[in-house]
Amino acid sequence: MDLFKKLFKQKDLKGTTEESLTKDSVQPAKNEPSPTTKMGNENPVCPYCSHELDHMPSRKTKCPFCGNYIYVRTRPADRKKVLVTEEQAKLIDQEWARQSFMNSAFSEIGMKEEFEEAKAIFKKKNGFEAPDFDILWGIYNKHLIQHASQNNWGLYRNTRYAMGRLLEEEGKLKEALVTYMEVCYLDLNDASNRGTKDPDLLREFPIFSPKTGFVASGIALGIKDIARELNMSKQATEDLFVDAAHSIRERLHTPLSPKTAWKVFFEEIEDTWAWDGLQ
Repeated sequence: MDLFKKLFKQKDLKGTTEESLTKDSVQPAKNEPSPTTKMGNENPVCPYCSHELDHMPSRKTKCPFCGNYIYVRTRPADRKKVLVTEEQAKLIDQEWARQSFMNSAFSEIGMKEEFEEAKAIFKKKNGFEAPDFDILWGIYNKHLIQHASQNNWGLYRNTRYAMGRLLEEEGKLKEALVTYMEVCYLDLNDASNRGTKDPDLLREFPIFSPKTGFVASGIALGIKDIARELNMSKQATEDLFVDAAHSIRERLHTPLSPKTAWKVFFEEIEDTWAWDGLQ
């Protein structure tokens, strides 16, 4: 059985591509205006007590009347500078982060067109729009299947990383952490693109080469930040990493053992990772 069949058993293929998204598995997209559209005060007025200020602040400042901190933000909808509360500032920051994520996703050549096509197909088939992230998730899963079937495991790795970012953006931190750990394990095995199933070529040019494996700083930072946010101990983080790596090795027979991979990973980032006494 080749790597593609090992990784994607028939039962795993159900519900993975954008074509298989149905109205029974997807909640309709919320098409009402964003709550941040009219959020904040465009004039120098405190968003807490509504007192008029002497001037329009250019950065975070304390209201001289009520003592609350006033935050200055640019609204995504109209790019206007507004004065907002702390909670409103968080909502605006989240919307900017979401827009940044979507722009990043569309930076791949042809991705925006593929996204729009998939979204239109779903709406025509089901009568309502699916949320953007559900459409993206379906496209990413389709790409995973394509990359695996073509033995392009470097591209597979990149798509898994994009999925991890999507999960993190949705606030699904545990799932994002496991996905980043899988990506890290593939990096430590130096997963490569081969584009062939020819056994002679694969013997000469193996898919995995741990001797040239590496730890990507961005992935390490993502693992570190989420583990700390989830208040995970070093041992809990190691156990989760080993389990995530084992799930990949079990199907792909990668050369580097999960425990060895953790050791290499942790030695690489140990100096910058303080556990604050957690055991």
